[in-house]
Amino acid sequence: MRMLSLMAGAAMTVAGTIGPASAQEGDAPADTALSGSITIELNRLEPLDDACRVYFVIGNQTETTLTSLQPDVYVFDPDGVILRRLAFDTPPMPPGSQRVRVLDLAGNACSQVGRMLMNGLLLCETEAGPRDDCGTVLTTSSRTEAPLDY
Repeated sequence: MRMLSLMAGAAMTVAGTIGPASAQEGDAPADTALSGSITIELNRLEPLDDACRVYFVIGNQTETTLTSLQPDVYVFDPDGVILRRLAFDTPPMPPGSQRVRVLDLAGNACSQVGRMLMNGLLLCETEAGPRDDCGTVLTTSSRTEAPLDY
């Protein structure tokens, strides 16, 4: 019985030394909510001979560098039928930066694009690692006749 009492005391001592370190790790900036906004704009649809060139402008108005961002976009025709899925990467984006991504919709004329739907983000990472709250600060817009909804 005395041995059990000694073991229990040792376990409590170990737990006491581990507890504060874990609490400090929980206070790390990676655990704070993402503030600001991530913007994705459908800026232009440019007709090509056998495709439609799509221009996206992505902005980082958060307070942290986005090391990886992968939007997941679906393209619908004017009747609401899905034509295709677009998933793309952006290069690292420091706070306050913008990037342009250009994609070609081979085999589709721009007149076939009725709207686009930002389905979400396949990946969002900062210097602290992957985040699951980037969608909460994501906004979309369009300068074309085809809306970009979210």
